[in-house]
Amino acid sequence: MLWLRAEADDRASVPGAVRLSRPLNPLARLATPWSDPEGWLASLSRSRRTDLRRQRRALSSLDCRVGPARGLVEGREVADLLWRNEAKYESGHLPSAPLALPYVEALIAHPDAIAIAYRDAAEHLAGIALLLDHPTWPLYWRWGAEPVRHLYFDSYARLLEWAVTHGKNGVILGKGKSDLKAALGAELVPSYAVAAGP
Repeated sequence: MLWLRAEADDRASVPGAVRLSRPLNPLARLATPWSDPEGWLASLSRSRRTDLRRQRRALSSLDCRVGPARGLVEGREVADLLWRNEAKYESGHLPSAPLALPYVEALIAHPDAIAIAYRDAAEHLAGIALLLDHPTWPLYWRWGAEPVRHLYFDSYARLLEWAVTHGKNGVILGKGKSDLKAALGAELVPSYAVAAGP
């Protein structure tokens, strides 16, 4: 048996003899105990706050809308941006198939799918972040965008503003880009792949 994303304490609970245990990219999660988004900004370093504000000004030509995905975006336009992002990683050892359009459409129609959508003056979708809502710890699920500088970083700021405003305990930011997520205040939780047998 193979368990992925096991935390350190989980390894002792794996049935059978552990044959192999390897660290994976840590899982980033960011608690949001603040009463307003300014509390989160105040928790960051001065240089990070300055960067986020500068990036927000640089993106002022785009209209950012945050809310239920089904009211903000269409499946095809979201899929196109997700596929663009996934194509950057196709040369890896284990490339994954792109998400099927019907899957993306079904996800966007779900009431728990939250979108951070960036549109230009012509209403063209330039960037999309998708969040899977949860009463306490929503998950930042997917990202896709055209090559617009600072958009990725701004999406994290918008996500955290949304989470604080909606009274969430925190946000699961996923794995990868650990340095960026730690700079935004995330805790990096070690995780492991554990193989066990009889």
